[in-house]
Amino acid sequence: MDRLKKLLYKIDQKGYKSYKEIQGMYQFSHFFLHIDYVQGDPYASPSKIRLRIPLNKTAMKEDWCKRSYHRIRCEDTIARKVGYAVKKQNRNIRGSGKSGLILFDEPSQKVIERSAVMIDHKFVTICLSVGLPANGRRIAGQDAVKLLCTYIPTIIANSLFTLNETDLYNEIKLADQQQTIRRYLKEHQFIAFIANEAILARESGVSDQSMNKDVVPFVSPSSLEIAIKVPHQVEPIKGMVIKKGITLIVGGGYHGKSSF
Repeated sequence: MDRLKKLLYKIDQKGYKSYKEIQGMYQFSHFFLHIDYVQGDPYASPSKIRLRIPLNKTAMKEDWCKRSYHRIRCEDTIARKVGYAVKKQNRNIRGSGKSGLILFDEPSQKVIERSAVMIDHKFVTICLSVGLPANGRRIAGQDAVKLLCTYIPTIIANSLFTLNETDLYNEIKLADQQQTIRRYLKEHQFIAFIANEAILARESGVSDQSMNKDVVPFVSPSSLEIAIKVPHQVEPIKGMVIKKGITLIVGGGYHGKSSF
């Protein structure tokens, strides 16, 4: 980190293209910062950085990387934490163009493989975009130090390093249960399962967040209800299945048809 600070102070107030000198890798106390792409102008697309955190400095277990659905679940959990920390980070950098901007590809409710967070047997890699600070088209070196050497480490401290082994193991157990349900559906020629007590109604037609007031939880009609035994709990999960074929879904507005 000290090497990066010295370099940023050295190029302070120089022309913006001098930022190209900081491209490379820097070692911090708990992670490696890779500055992969440096924007050529404060108004251009933000710079690309990667944070590589050794697995042994996190709550992750190497065994959780062996099954893809375990790994993806952990990546998703970390990504949600990082996204929240980015939004909550108090930034007071002002300048031209995209100065001080921090962007992260925060996941929606869908748990799928993404490149924003990647886990292998040695590292957790977190990818972000940052707007390197400038006054006009001159480098704001002190603000850049604040951005890269204070704000970014704080985001990691408030996200990845807040997760403990229990947090991640609970996600692993949930992934096991979901995988069991997917396997059951495939074996029995079903295409979907809706658990009892699911909240289907959304906040709006363009949001995937659940409506949080005056909502009636889903309850399966008895004729379509099944119970699926899942790992990590004694009671089976009950809900409704949909068979292969054409299914017509009808209902009023904000009843959860699209979610269904």
